[in-house]
Parts: sequence; C-alpha cells; structure tokens
Amino acid sequence: STALAGRGTVHHVARTPVTALLKNPIETWRDSKLLRFPPNQVTRLVLSDGAGQIEVSRTIESPTWMLVKPLQTRGHEEHIEELLSTLLNLKVDASDGSNSKTSSAAASPGSGESLEISIDLIGATEPLKVVLKKPADGRTTTEATASNRKSTFTVSSEVLQSLWVQPNDLRDNKLARLKPEIVEEIKIESATHPDVVLRKQQDSWFLQRHGQMEPANGERVATLFQALTTHRIREFASDSASNLDAYGLNQPVLSITWTTADKQSQRISFGHDAQEGVFAKFDAEPYVYKIAAAVLAAFP
Repeated sequence: STALAGRGTVHHVARTPVTALLKNPIETWRDSKLLRFPPNQVTRLVLSDGAGQIEVSRTIESPTWMLVKPLQTRGHEEHIEELLSTLLNLKVDASDGSNSKTSSAAASPGSGESLEISIDLIGATEPLKVVLKKPADGRTTTEATASNRKSTFTVSSEVLQSLWVQPNDLRDNKLARLKPEIVEEIKIESATHPDVVLRKQQDSWFLQRHGQMEPANGERVATLFQALTTHRIREFASDSASNLDAYGLNQPVLSITWTTADKQSQRISFGHDAQEGVFAKFDAEPYVYKIAAAVLAAFP
C-alpha cells in the first residue's frame, strides 16, 4: 500500500512467491551441512576420543600435512583430506533445539563415548570445536554439536565410522616424498658393489667413473625415482631405532642419498631380517618401515 497526498491510501495487487515460501517448515531454512568452511583454510586438526589424541597440522608456508601427535612424522595427505571431506559433508537430518552446552553429545567429551574435533582456521580467533557421539556399529547417524551453532543435531554420513581413526591411518605410507626435478646428486652405497655417484648437469644425468663424468642411463634414474615416490609402506615396523640389527639396518645392504639444489640431503637405508623381510629407514628419523622386496630391484 502507498499513501498519496490528497488521495488517501492506494492498495496494489502484486504477484509474489513470498507467501508460499513462508509456509515452508522452518527446518527447510536450516543449513543442511553441520559445518561449512573452505578446506584449504584449515591449518590444524586435533581429534580426542578419551583414549588418546591425534594432531595433524600444516602452515601457509609449508602446506604439507604433518602428523604431530602422538608422534612426529609425515602425514598421509590423501587420508587427511578425506577426513576433512567427511566432516564437511556431515548432513544435518534433525535438530532437537537444545543448547550445545547441555547436549548429550557434548556432555562427556573424553569419556570414550564421543569424539571431540578441534579445527583451526586461518583468520579465526579460536578453534571451531565439534563433538560427535560414537555411533553403534554399522550406524550412519549420530548426535553432534558444533561450537558455532546452538542446537544439538542428528547428522548422517555413509562414511561416518571413518572419523574414528588411528594414528597409523594418518601417517604417510609412501616410501619417500621428493621432487625429482630439484634433485641434483644421487649416491648409491651397496654392501656388495662399488658406490655409484650420479650428478645432473643441464637436465641430463651423468655418472662419475674413474674421476670422469660420462652420460648415465636416464631411464634407470627415472625408475629409481619412481620406486622411491610410488612404493607404499607395508607396515610401520618400529617407531624406535634402538634395535636396528633386528631389521638388518645396523649394516644396510643398500643406502641411497639424494641432494637437492639447495644442498639439502636425505639418506634412506635398506636391510633385511632373518626371514628375508625388507625394511627401510631414513637417517634423520627413528622409524623403521617394512616394504616389498621388489623395491630393491628398482635401484641400480
């Protein structure tokens, strides 16, 4: 309606979908996802289930995920991103309208009956906290609360159980993470053969032989890099370097050292036990990995 001078009030008839929209149940206006944030803004995740705590983190300067607790090692990029995806795709099925401070999901974090997840986001002054009640085996729904929302929600996901992870689930299971294009020197030390030294000059690899440099077999070098970067760790055999002789690593059968353009070096050694199991260890880390014996065949 409009008031016009000298003419009183004039009423207009207009076509609008607003009245139909207002008849929709209030639940249809609620965000269908429990959480909504850009995954690339996450710098830290802490998961606590009462039995232990797992922490992974990354920085803007170094965006590679690292496992921080309960041990410090490389994180499994794919699994951590899958964990984030599961969190962001938790679907809200219902809300009981109760406050999160008194909800059954948040009443006993750390008791083993719930999972508390703390999420650090770039630019946020405090972590976003989510608490999920542990679902029964095989169930795809559970109760959840989020610190940025007031209600207790029933949420669902086909992969809900995957949020209850173990530390080894988030450890990098690739033998090595390296960029071949920045490697400038490779040294291969063997218990049965002379050392091999390879150097890159103008994007081509050369072999040092009798004090002279001669063209190297580029395909063999590429095979070496492929083996290091694609082979998967079969088992995390030990988190301590206190008994290396049990894995044949006190006197390695083979060691490979690569040096990058900025003169940073890494050395990985290989050994085998009495049952011919093959193991690997980086000099700078205490961890021992069990790997497939076929990996050694890729190294000249």
